[in-house]
Amino acid sequence: MQRTDANQIQVTWHWPRKGESNAGASGTSTATFTWNDATGQVDMTGDVPPV
Repeated sequence: MQRTDANQIQVTWHWPRKGESNAGASGTSTATFTWNDATGQVDMTGDVPPV
């Protein structure tokens, strides 16, 4: 997780693809979460790991 602005953080997940171990995980997903003053909610852009 990294703060990219005063109202924004970026999260990067590393996850195992099918058949991989956790130690050998090659999957990566990155999402950015931004506080939206106009709506009073957090906006997300990007991807999260698959379920």
